[in-house]
Amino acid sequence: MQRLCLVMILFAALWLNSRADLLDLANPRVKDCTLHSNPGDTCIAKVKDLFPTQFAVGMQEVYCKTKRFETMSEKDLDKYLKDHPLPIIIGPDGYYMGDHHHLARSLHDADIDDALKEVYCDVVFNWKSTDSQEDFWYQMVTFSKVWLYDQNGRQPMSPEFLPKNVGEMLDDPLRSLSWMVRNEGGYGKSDDSYTEFLWANFFRANIPIPAPALVGANNDTTWDWCTVRPYSKVCFPNQLKWLDHALPVAMKLSQTPAASNLPGYKKGEIDPPNCGD
Repeated sequence: MQRLCLVMILFAALWLNSRADLLDLANPRVKDCTLHSNPGDTCIAKVKDLFPTQFAVGMQEVYCKTKRFETMSEKDLDKYLKDHPLPIIIGPDGYYMGDHHHLARSLHDADIDDALKEVYCDVVFNWKSTDSQEDFWYQMVTFSKVWLYDQNGRQPMSPEFLPKNVGEMLDDPLRSLSWMVRNEGGYGKSDDSYTEFLWANFFRANIPIPAPALVGANNDTTWDWCTVRPYSKVCFPNQLKWLDHALPVAMKLSQTPAASNLPGYKKGEIDPPNCGD
């Protein structure tokens, strides 16, 4: 009887192992990204290892996504990330994001286990063999894979000043306003690159920003903090209140002929964001 039980236990263990092997074959783990990953490959990278290709994000969108990620189960988060892969360009020194900076920053900031802070990446180009860093950035600019406006809407900035990781990207409240307008149907999604930033700069040029952020330099060689960082918490302490007041103004502006050259003009649909609540 004891021998029969042992045989049955061994048989069950072998069956379970074979079943696990079959499941692994059916759902193989995506390989980690390397500098040798090829265009068209899908691979996994830690979000902390990705290089941004823009200076700023709209932190209101980041806060929304962060809250959503924090409410997800591990399985649901993995599915979401698998359904939203980041396009990356492989450079001589690592992986550069081609899009989805808000997703990456939100995952970076989320109060979840660090082991879960990995993203699926679709390799667009592999330029690791470019002759120099300058040649690499020449390619990036030529193929519109970098956004060189800073968080104040000023450009062109040199790529060497870009943040070194996603956690260093600064807040651009006008990018948050642009996101809010799109959610309200003010304009539609577009395949054009950097659509939300184009709208953000349009609103920046047409909607007055709070007075503290307009403080100028005292003279040619001395600046105050609000000149350097006009959208910092010191200079822009009531961002949410300002955004609430600016939203209806921006919605009206989005329907005017002045905005007709922007992508998604008059093609918007109301699409409330999912912030995990």
